[in-house]
Amino acid sequence: MQMRRYDLLDSTNEEGKRLFHRGALTDAACLVAREQTAGKGTRGRRWESPRDAGLYFSVIDVAPRAAAIVDPGAITLAAGTACARLLRESTGLNVSVKPVNDLYLAGGKLGGILTEAIVEGEVVRAMIIGVGINVWGMPNALADGTRATCLAEHLSPQAMERLDTPTLITALADAVYECLPGSTAEGRDATPGPWA
Repeated sequence: MQMRRYDLLDSTNEEGKRLFHRGALTDAACLVAREQTAGKGTRGRRWESPRDAGLYFSVIDVAPRAAAIVDPGAITLAAGTACARLLRESTGLNVSVKPVNDLYLAGGKLGGILTEAIVEGEVVRAMIIGVGINVWGMPNALADGTRATCLAEHLSPQAMERLDTPTLITALADAVYECLPGSTAEGRDATPGPWA
């Protein structure tokens, strides 16, 4: 999977759509931004994406792996579960999934997943899974009143210094990619379990 890194984007999901429609993507890719000016959540909500304050990336896959009509909710839940598992393993924190698309830590929203499909006729031509994870800071409350949290709120300064975010993004992107249709790991352990 190719990695494309950007200093500034409106949205990694929107950039994925633009690249697809320009014919610039022929295989899977991960688009990573240091900052988003119009980060997207579900139901049209805005996802705050300050520069270098979090992990903002999208995994986009094009046909033939995404050639069949699929359930975006199931993919979102599988991707969220995969991200939560990997964050637990890499940080030791009890990150969990609030179905269908929220990552939670100690009662606060740590991140979210947004799955979008590019459909032509009856065929899904591409799937895009956007991920946002708060790492170093966020406002105290989100637009809907939900308390936000970040990894730095729960890890020691020494642990934050050791946090290798480029490697973490690569591992998260690989885990998300495995949740897409056609993957041999598709649907693996997608049960979210209890969440705090």
